[in-house]
Amino acid sequence: MNNAQPIYGKHYRELHGKAGWFNSPRVARAFGVNFALEPEDRKQAIKSAIYLATGVDSLAKLPPADFVRLIASKGLAFTLPSSLKTAAGVEQ
Repeated sequence: MNNAQPIYGKHYRELHGKAGWFNSPRVARAFGVNFALEPEDRKQAIKSAIYLATGVDSLAKLPPADFVRLIASKGLAFTLPSSLKTAAGVEQ
């Protein structure tokens, strides 16, 4: 049985790095998440807000173009790695 569900997880790896995107106070604020939360709790809260806004339950199911559009709508496109923008087809 083949579920033709696209998998986009590889495009989001850079967001999870050491100085990761989820550790940005701007990102937390944009999603209404308290930056004072423990890093893993903050990351989960931001992801939950993204899932709610996009109707998915995993970044791996979210097309990069949709993610970039959401982040741009919050005024945060400049925070994204260029590789993710490229995957979304966004001009640098």
